[in-house]
Amino acid sequence: MNTLIATTIERWLDSGEMARGSLHATYQLGEEFEQACKGSPLDGKAIRECWIPFRYGMEPTHEFKLRRLANYLRADATFTLAKMHVSGADSEEIYLASKATAGCTLDLVEDGILFMQSLGM
Repeated sequence: MNTLIATTIERWLDSGEMARGSLHATYQLGEEFEQACKGSPLDGKAIRECWIPFRYGMEPTHEFKLRRLANYLRADATFTLAKMHVSGADSEEIYLASKATAGCTLDLVEDGILFMQSLGM
């Protein structure tokens, strides 16, 4: 389930329609994201309302948050890191949780970014 959500995010964010700022593509991303989150610990509707605002298109900060969410979903099948990210946890908290979560396979690049951010760099 976490891979389905991550794939949905990445597929739409990497699409040509999204690169052109298509409001329809933003709407479709929101629809598919919300459907993919059904049955998961994530509240797809709440995330959609915050990070995929249809009327304004995709903002760079929202795209960054969604890409990071996709990384956390791929790394952690328990949804622990994803739930922390959505609830606004800082980099240090997520970094420490990634080390404490059994089976978490956060890639080295994301791991390094979190570590540097937790140090204030």
